[in-house]
Amino acid sequence: MILIFFLSCQSQQKQKPENICTRQHALDLLIQIPEVKKQERFIDSLTNHKHGLTMIDYDEGIDSSKPYYEINVGYSSDIRFENFFTFQVNKNDCSIWIYDNENGIIPFNEEEKRPYEREGKL
Repeated sequence: MILIFFLSCQSQQKQKPENICTRQHALDLLIQIPEVKKQERFIDSLTNHKHGLTMIDYDEGIDSSKPYYEINVGYSSDIRFENFFTFQVNKNDCSIWIYDNENGIIPFNEEEKRPYEREGKL
């Protein structure tokens, strides 16, 4: 009788919905974005290979009930953090959104050229 209850509890625990997209997976996805890679190379060369990009998730430990990770990507020096990009990564499907100064948060689509790429600003 106890064994059946134990097996029943185990099968219920496996059915709990878990976040498909972990924080580490989200960070791994962001570091693969061409614009992020370009900034990483720039910071690396600027600091003679001593520093790289910093990714900060300000929501970590504060409000884990949000459906996304909000991650700022930039350069962190001794005096300040300079933000290059602000991303939101959906916790359920790992879809990436990026903050655009003109349009707010928009879906990030790698196949689509962003306005600053067309104008040669990057």
